[in-house]
Amino acid sequence: MKKTISGFTIVELLIVVVVIAILAAISIVAYNGVQSRAKDAERQNDMNAIKKALELYYVDNSSYPTSNQIVSGSFRSSSLQASAENFVSPGGNGISYCWSASVNQYCYVGRAAGQSPDCTGAAGTAQTCSSYSLSYMLTGDTSYRAIRSDTWPN
Repeated sequence: MKKTISGFTIVELLIVVVVIAILAAISIVAYNGVQSRAKDAERQNDMNAIKKALELYYVDNSSYPTSNQIVSGSFRSSSLQASAENFVSPGGNGISYCWSASVNQYCYVGRAAGQSPDCTGAAGTAQTCSSYSLSYMLTGDTSYRAIRSDTWPN
C-alpha cells in the first residue's frame, strides 16, 4: 500500500505570498491617501475657524489683529477666544507671520490701509489692520490656498 502525502507545492505557496503582498501594497497606498485628505480637510476647517474668529474680533474692535498679536498664544486665547488647535497645522507648527511655503505651517499677514506691505504692530507702534491674509498649503499641492477677508485688498 502506497501512502500519499498531501500538501502545498512551493509554487502554490509563492503565489499566495505574492497575492498577499499585492493586497498589502494596495491597502498601504489607499491608507496614505486617506490620511492626506484628512489632514487637508483639517487644514481647511482650521482656516475657516480662524477666519470666523478674526471676523468676530473685527466686529468688536473695528480692526483686525496685527501680525505680532496673532502669533501670541495668550492673545489668541483671550482676545480671539479660539481653540489653540486651530492655529497649529496637522503635524506641523503654529501660526506665524509669513507666506506659507509648507504644509506644516499656517501664516497670517495683517494689512494696514495705505501701508505696504503689512501692519506688524511692532513695539511702540499702534497700527490698525484693515484687512488680512491667511495662507496655507495642501498636501501634494504646489500652489497656495488663501482665505482672505472681504476687505482684501483695502
